[in-house]
Amino acid sequence: MEKLNIAVVGLGRIGWDTHIPEILARADRFKLVAVVDASADRIEEAKEKYGVSGYVDLEQMILTHRPDVVVIATPTHMHYDHACLALKMGCDVFLEKPMASDYETACAIAECAKATGRKLMVFQPHRASAEANQLLSIMESGKLGKVFSIYAARSAYSRRSDWQALRKFGGGMLNNYGPHYVDTMLYMVKEKIARCFCTANVVASGGDAEDVVRILMQTQSGVTLDIDINQAAALTGPSWLICGQYGTLRSEKGPDDKQQFRIRYYDPNAIPKIQASDALAAKNRSYDNDVAIPWIEEVVPLDKRFEIPFYDKLYGYFALGEEPFLPIDETLYVMKLIRDCRESSEQGPKFEK
Repeated sequence: MEKLNIAVVGLGRIGWDTHIPEILARADRFKLVAVVDASADRIEEAKEKYGVSGYVDLEQMILTHRPDVVVIATPTHMHYDHACLALKMGCDVFLEKPMASDYETACAIAECAKATGRKLMVFQPHRASAEANQLLSIMESGKLGKVFSIYAARSAYSRRSDWQALRKFGGGMLNNYGPHYVDTMLYMVKEKIARCFCTANVVASGGDAEDVVRILMQTQSGVTLDIDINQAAALTGPSWLICGQYGTLRSEKGPDDKQQFRIRYYDPNAIPKIQASDALAAKNRSYDNDVAIPWIEEVVPLDKRFEIPFYDKLYGYFALGEEPFLPIDETLYVMKLIRDCRESSEQGPKFEK
């Protein structure tokens, strides 16, 4: 099996805790040849722990090692410079999300890849998660009937004060968690968006970038997608609530605090059809009819076997010529929707701290 020589640029949270471990776990397919970071201390840490070469300068690293793939895990506002430099120097690029600080810059990165003939893919791991794929499987089973509403929440109380709390660096929840949930929703419904509306506020953050975001989208077939990103929530509710014509799915914590899905639905063949009456005297003065719904209730534990290893897909794309797990056009569409959300949020009133 051909090994890909990989370099990681950026030794912060995602580069150090996610990308490097994923590469090292696949030693039969990848070889970590070098790292790049602005911090001399982090470079020394990587040298000592992994025995790799370390550089402050990206261009020097590429000239020395000529890696097949460069993983860009630097702060968002640096993505264009780093990705385009690597592409122009003959490397394929695996780019951390969000693709860029804004849609226009994301399009410019895609143009760099097209002009150089190099491969480019963005790391959007939520669509590969066991959670997203198990939810998709349940939706496709038909138990819920035609799904008309999907609600997803990411809630906590976080008084954020790092670079992602500042807009000048591309920070904020629209760029941070927003691409994850927008991409996952689109992956699940496999539809384009007809319209969207968004609110965004700065509440608990120490910076000027939004930490409370609500995104409401409607697909072309009328499915409502509701994304609730609230980093100023001291109490939280379910992370997923999916409603269909025959039932509902709700995520919850089960035994040992492990995630599970509670599904309540009915078999449409086991219940008589109803028809609205135009009589103005409601039977028994009731708001409902007298047909009891034979509810079926299931509790389904989260099954890790639904997870799709993103780095296996990375190897398939960059080494074997397979179709990209996440085509760049889909990433650009996510970035466009994030732009539309931001423009929508800026038209409304702002929360005063």
